[in-house]
Amino acid sequence: MEDPPLKKGVDLSEAKGRGIFQIMPKPKTKTPEEKINALLAKVRPYIKMHGGDVVLLGFKDGIVKLQISGACKDCRMADLTYNSMVGELLKEEVAEVREVEIIK
Repeated sequence: MEDPPLKKGVDLSEAKGRGIFQIMPKPKTKTPEEKINALLAKVRPYIKMHGGDVVLLGFKDGIVKLQISGACKDCRMADLTYNSMVGELLKEEVAEVREVEIIK
């Protein structure tokens, strides 16, 4: 037998256990590292198209350490690409990021 529909102005405590009214856990707040990795996952396909890759080595005191590999490692434009483009994107999207260090 189905529950009767809820009436307007009814206390939502009566709705407990009814589909969308079930109590949902609060969404987990992402750590800076999770935010950084999510952003790197978005740009990684473009970097791989050029034969390179990037990995988060660490994050501490606002400093992100990224390791680049593949074609990026020997590219003269790597510093410009990572500091000006990826680094700026990280600083804009992840409030905790102050600086980006590139390790080849």
